[in-house]
Amino acid sequence: MLQFWCLLGKQCIVFLLLLCTCTARSSYYIIAPSLLRPGINSSLAIHWFGANHSEINVTATVFSGMKSLVQAQGTFRNDTIGILTLPTLPKDSSPFIYSLNVTGSAKNELLFNNNAQGSHLEDSMSMFIQTDKSVYRPGQDVKIRVICIYQDLRPFHGQIDIYIRDTSNNLIQQWLNVMTIKGVVSKVFRLSDNTPLGEWEITANTEKQPWPTIKPFTVTKYVVSAFEVTVASPFVYVAPKQGNLTGTVTAKYISGKKVKGNVTITLKSSNAYYAEEAIILNKTYEISGAVNFSFSYEEMKAIVQRYFAINMTEIRLTKVNITATVTDALTGITINQTSYFSIEDSVYAITFYETSPIRPSFNYTGKVKIFRHDFGPLTQEDRSKKLTIQIVQFNESHEVPSRSLANSSAYGSGTTELQEYFLPENGVVDIQIPVQETTRRISLQVSYQNTTKTFDSMNYFWPRQSAYIFLHIPDPIVQVGSSFSLSVDTSQEIKEIYYVVSGIGTVVAAGKKNTSTFSLIPASSWAPTAVIIVYFIHTNGEVIRSSHTVIVKDYFRNQVSLSWSKNTANPAENVTLSANVGEPDSLVGFLVVDKKEKMLGYRNDITIFPIQNEFITNYNQEHRMIILTDSSFFNKEDVPYNPFGILQETEFDIFNQFLSLSSMGTDFLDTWVWVETNTSSTTSTNLQVTVPDSSSTTWVATAFVVSEELGFGLTSELTEIEVYYPLFFSLNLPDSVIRNEEFLVEVVLFNKLPKTLEVLVILEPSDSFSIIRPSNGTNTVPNERKAILPMQDGTTLYFPVKPKQLGEIPIKVRATSPSNFDDITKTVIVRVRPEGIQQFYSQSVFLEAPRNVSQTVSKNLTFMFPNNVVNGSEQAYITVIGDILGPSIDGLQSLIRMPYGCGEQIMINFAPSIYALKYLSATNQANERITNMAISFMEQGYQKELTYMRSDGSFSAFGNSDQSGSTWLSAFVLRCFLQARHFIFIDSRVISTTMQWLVRFQDASTGQFTEPGRVIHTELQGGQNGPVTLTAYILATLLEDEIYRNIFASPVTKAVKFLEGKLAQGISSNYTLSVVAYALSLANSTQAGLALNQLTGRAETSDETKFWSSPTSGLSNYWQPRSSDIETASYALLSLFQQNRIAEGIPFMKWLSQQRNNLGGYSSTQDTIMALQALSQFAAVYSVGNAGLNVSVTGPGSTLQKIFQINSQNLLVLQKHQLNLFQPFAITVTAVGNGFAIFQLNILYNIIPAARQRRNADNMEAFGLNVNVKDNKSDIDHITVTICTSYISSASRNQSGMAIMEVEFLSGFQLNQNEITESELIKKVEPENDKVNLYFDSINGTQICVSVPMVRVSKVAGVQDAMVSITDYYEPRRKATGLYNSPILKSVSYCDFCGHDCSLCKSNVAVQGGVTVTASASPALTPHLGPLVIFILTAFLHQYVH
Repeated sequence: MLQFWCLLGKQCIVFLLLLCTCTARSSYYIIAPSLLRPGINSSLAIHWFGANHSEINVTATVFSGMKSLVQAQGTFRNDTIGILTLPTLPKDSSPFIYSLNVTGSAKNELLFNNNAQGSHLEDSMSMFIQTDKSVYRPGQDVKIRVICIYQDLRPFHGQIDIYIRDTSNNLIQQWLNVMTIKGVVSKVFRLSDNTPLGEWEITANTEKQPWPTIKPFTVTKYVVSAFEVTVASPFVYVAPKQGNLTGTVTAKYISGKKVKGNVTITLKSSNAYYAEEAIILNKTYEISGAVNFSFSYEEMKAIVQRYFAINMTEIRLTKVNITATVTDALTGITINQTSYFSIEDSVYAITFYETSPIRPSFNYTGKVKIFRHDFGPLTQEDRSKKLTIQIVQFNESHEVPSRSLANSSAYGSGTTELQEYFLPENGVVDIQIPVQETTRRISLQVSYQNTTKTFDSMNYFWPRQSAYIFLHIPDPIVQVGSSFSLSVDTSQEIKEIYYVVSGIGTVVAAGKKNTSTFSLIPASSWAPTAVIIVYFIHTNGEVIRSSHTVIVKDYFRNQVSLSWSKNTANPAENVTLSANVGEPDSLVGFLVVDKKEKMLGYRNDITIFPIQNEFITNYNQEHRMIILTDSSFFNKEDVPYNPFGILQETEFDIFNQFLSLSSMGTDFLDTWVWVETNTSSTTSTNLQVTVPDSSSTTWVATAFVVSEELGFGLTSELTEIEVYYPLFFSLNLPDSVIRNEEFLVEVVLFNKLPKTLEVLVILEPSDSFSIIRPSNGTNTVPNERKAILPMQDGTTLYFPVKPKQLGEIPIKVRATSPSNFDDITKTVIVRVRPEGIQQFYSQSVFLEAPRNVSQTVSKNLTFMFPNNVVNGSEQAYITVIGDILGPSIDGLQSLIRMPYGCGEQIMINFAPSIYALKYLSATNQANERITNMAISFMEQGYQKELTYMRSDGSFSAFGNSDQSGSTWLSAFVLRCFLQARHFIFIDSRVISTTMQWLVRFQDASTGQFTEPGRVIHTELQGGQNGPVTLTAYILATLLEDEIYRNIFASPVTKAVKFLEGKLAQGISSNYTLSVVAYALSLANSTQAGLALNQLTGRAETSDETKFWSSPTSGLSNYWQPRSSDIETASYALLSLFQQNRIAEGIPFMKWLSQQRNNLGGYSSTQDTIMALQALSQFAAVYSVGNAGLNVSVTGPGSTLQKIFQINSQNLLVLQKHQLNLFQPFAITVTAVGNGFAIFQLNILYNIIPAARQRRNADNMEAFGLNVNVKDNKSDIDHITVTICTSYISSASRNQSGMAIMEVEFLSGFQLNQNEITESELIKKVEPENDKVNLYFDSINGTQICVSVPMVRVSKVAGVQDAMVSITDYYEPRRKATGLYNSPILKSVSYCDFCGHDCSLCKSNVAVQGGVTVTASASPALTPHLGPLVIFILTAFLHQYVH
């Protein structure tokens, strides 16, 4: 108790002392941070101005509760201001509320003791996302870096999460808990080739950051343009003063060759918020490379009036589109390019900024800026015109007059004055207006020439008393190391002004000045923003202060500089990119892209703007300081509400960027360099890189650096390297031709030198083709051409050739000009195909020797080519592999020949990869190569499939273009997604949404599922079995995952009861019964065994295999079983596996394994996917053991003998061997040893089909097919092929399922772009190199006709027939096939492409005496003639002398 009273007494004494102190004259003023950060020094500004002591001791202590954390002491002299620095808090400190205690003493006397509370927070961290580009094409890699740094730019070491979302906000990819390396994480994300187009997002977050960082990127469709169009037009049109709107359209091929044709210029006024239709103006001109266009003011008057009607407000969001549509007269190809411009009524614009508050007796200040709308500099004439400012000072705050200040008395009493200025070169005028004592509002009307703008200020400062101070800083943006000036206005004459500069949680500078104008030099510790406080001590002891925030730029302590080993380089040349940094062990991230990519802006890259803005945003909420004083004080603080808004690109920068975009093309090159490297023990690093072998361009390099001490830094400028070659040289050839066709090798040349260039072009001879010599060109060298190219001009040379063999033939061309450049060689492969329609045949045998003792198994295989086989088209090869799933794993990339472009078919790469990985994992055969390949296919397939997800969560064959989602397809996709979750990321939101949609279509009373959309699978169409099959199919999906099985237990139970009821009634269809048996097996139904027994009881048996076969009426002859029979066997095998009836399944497994094509799949997608799922599950438990097996193949005579060895090391290796052909074809395959193998004989050949009216009745066609060709002798570059088809009804079916029409192009032709549009009839148009695929929901008995326009892209003479087919996708044997041709094009000779008298195809390089000389020798070729001249001269002299 005594101790308590003693302690209380001491506290009372301290209180009385403090009370006495407070009643005395004020004596100290301390500025301390309100926020402490671990690992960062915190400082206080101490100012002692007490009268009694010349110096004092100050102690500052930070407490957490009652615990002292850090303490600092210092001595401070009277009437000076100094800094006291606290020791740093540990970096691992947890957040807490702290108390700061500051005491001052002198000669053992306590002078003051003050306390305040603040916050201790974890060191805030910011994340920045960099991508290599901002715009991507489907199929490209998105390269991502996430840079994580603290406020002081040091790297963050920890884990982060990265997410990628598509245009519908579906989560496509995620990387969780990724550890940073020096604050950096680098990832690559592959876009699928059929990915959603539009805006995607990358998101990164961590526990250290309160909100995620988001970086958008754009995916856009990319079509290789035949030529490039650019539009050069004004950014601003001044109406009506400017008169005509003029511009230039340029159209050139990549070679530089001019495009000749016509161009339509379209002006269009539009605005999303304006209800009326857009006004459109069109003008058409002829163009030859470039053309100027012009629209008069009278022509544009309606657009101008509309524009100003839209833009009555100050905010002008509208632009006028100007589109140039160029049509090439030769090919008919049309390409457009769009630019934009705005309309103004004056050449000039006026802005008013950096205004001060209204302070009676002080000047009101601000800046007026005059600039031209075209962003050009002010001319001498502009500067000779006066700027007039009418100023009205009001003593009351009223509305601002909208038009004029002339009648200002209506708005309260005020005074008016006029100021006039001449403009300086930068157009900025500083104004000063003496403020009257009664003024409360100021209005200014600024007029320059015919432009007037009104500004109003009501920022009135009401002083609390007569004493005040104002701080002026002319430019709020300051630079590290560069001094800037400050000035202060005070209410009285002051001898001493004190200043304090506070940065992030600390005082960074403090001092005293004896003048009202002074300078400071920012340090990096000020960044990113600093608050500058100025104050003086009033005679009554009161502290009068003012503050201002400045933004600090260029404050990175770390620097990285780049340099190329040379400024210009040739394509494919090796160069060095060097980086120099500030300290060793630095991580450097390089990025080198095409300069055009940079001209799109910096949205992808990391620049100083987003970094400083991020830190400024954070700091703006944290910069507040604590004031500890015994004085009253008054503060006039000026902290910008949005200070980071100052750090923006200038209008001129944006304008230049706009001009670049409006006049450039869109053919951007891929990223050249994207790499991170560590400098190790040095401060430099060198990258050895090879220049891309592309057209001439300029590449720009940037980089960032991160190190532990200096932190983060950026390159301050772009480092360029120009890739330049004096000659553009390219080859234009067809991808493929048909035997007996002739084609021209087109050599495109363009001279980029500022002088005439002479070039010799040589086509290298080859045994695979012959060079055609025109009849009147016998005295020339047929494989050589000479070209003389004027500067900045080009030409095209032609070599007519005729292939002499089938297969791939290399076309090699060399260009030489020794005095100008090294030889350039280019090689293009042209595929030569046989005539007719290609056929495929595969026959597989299951070679099994299961016992431990060596056995011999032998099989005979035969094949007879049909009578209409095309001679020379026959090919045969054999394969052998020691794994049941091996052929399909080897062919994962392309399992079927059918196109696959709808929502179900694209799963052909997705689902088999799941089953392959599950199988390899179960059999311990997984390896990195196959695993990576399969996962890549799944990730790509996941992206592709989401493009067919509809807005309601369902899936359909063609996505939102369909009228409804499909329960069948949605169930199929769900099943695959659920199975894939073990290997790749699948968004659970997608699964839940689709599952919820799916169960809506179950009849609550019967349990039956219905199909609201189109039924594209043939076996699910109509009849009594359709709903039963669909219900079983969907039930199998609901049972795929245990969690969802429990969530939807009620729908599952109802569906099971429905199927059990239908089973009791009897199911006649084998296909339906197989799906029902599988669904009931998954549900563990008591009727599952009965269903499976009924199914297997209907199976056929042949040669140790079991299977089902359906009627083939209405189907074409084919070796492969019907797709429905493959699916039936697959479901049966899955049911047998589910019921653990393994032995019974072996015959079905053997049959399935022998029905594959040579690619490893079956006929279409659904049969392939179901068969591989069944084989993968069954084969995992079926084991023979492969101790060693020798497989030998023999044929007639000694010409064929091949031995394959299979052992445990090569089970998944598909061994191949090409066979010589003979007729009749027969081979014997023998296996000796222990184990098993799948042996396959594959035959490929072409046939010429008989005329449709003479076709064999046994080879039924399911569709009528008629092809008509529209051609024109006067235009051999365009044709239109019209295909008419209808379904030929049968007793069981009157329409097809989904149908696909494949139309091959005639050689040298491609689809004319955008000429076939997708519609209710044509659901999808899928062009390929040599054909186009057209998708239909269904074809019925009503004839439909489709026109396919084609345009020539290469010169092929004597074209052969091309193929057209129509196929029921899910039953490919239901099809029709035919050939077509153009009589006119078939008769075209190569000379028809070569001008009059075939002159363009003649060589101009003459043969003289067995030596090649040119018709006109040039300096470029003289060195080649030297030896010949010397030889002739020597011979002549020798003869003369003798």
